[in-house]
Amino acid sequence: MRKSLAIALFAATAVAHNVMASPATMDDVKLFQNFQKDAARSDTVYVDGTGFYVQYDKPDVKGTGILIQSGIPLAENIEVGVDAGFMQRDPDYGKKESGLLDVGVTGKYHLDLQGASRITLGASLTLPVGDEDLGQDKTDFGFYGAVRYPVDEKLVVIGLAGLNFEEQTTVSVDSWGYADTDTDRETSFQLGGGAIYRMDEKLHLIGEMNLETEGDIMALSGGADFQLHPGGRLRGAVTLGLDDGSPDFGLQGGYQIRF
Repeated sequence: MRKSLAIALFAATAVAHNVMASPATMDDVKLFQNFQKDAARSDTVYVDGTGFYVQYDKPDVKGTGILIQSGIPLAENIEVGVDAGFMQRDPDYGKKESGLLDVGVTGKYHLDLQGASRITLGASLTLPVGDEDLGQDKTDFGFYGAVRYPVDEKLVVIGLAGLNFEEQTTVSVDSWGYADTDTDRETSFQLGGGAIYRMDEKLHLIGEMNLETEGDIMALSGGADFQLHPGGRLRGAVTLGLDDGSPDFGLQGGYQIRF
């Protein structure tokens, strides 16, 4: 049922894209769950610093950290995004673990289109520099397509579809008690969608859903983006996990600046 809702949301976005559009796509307002995998286009360098908190109920684990996300336009239709972060994991049973997250690199190509809609094709890659104890130190890659369609001057709908190829490590123990580690690469289908609503010239509300088939990931988020001054934005969101692989609860807040 949950996956059907996500597919329906994406289908509705795709249908909307076929309708005539004219208002702007609010490219300065970024998503939360799919910050980089988006059709938003930037002509300037931007950096977003975000602190986050996540909580899993089963097993009972809490995590806090900071994530730095940036974008660099290389040419008229080409943009590169880079993510880096640090996290501390605090389980109810066991010791705390802290360390670096894997560095993510996203390449984006924005298609030239008539009208106000945006369509972007992209590829993503993680560099295995993170702490293995945090589930990092993996080389994942993927491909995606994203669209932004302005319904009117106040509302933009967003869609995303992609394939991710992820490293999965399993540990097995034989009858003699010896452990064997095996690494495979699994294929995950990703669907995402959402909307941005302009309350006024400075305040935007953002609703978003994200689904990934590998790892049983599905989450719904709601947040706000407030422009403090030209080039500077204050952002925050709450995320609720709807499937076993997502955090049951997440909270994030940060500041974004454009140069």
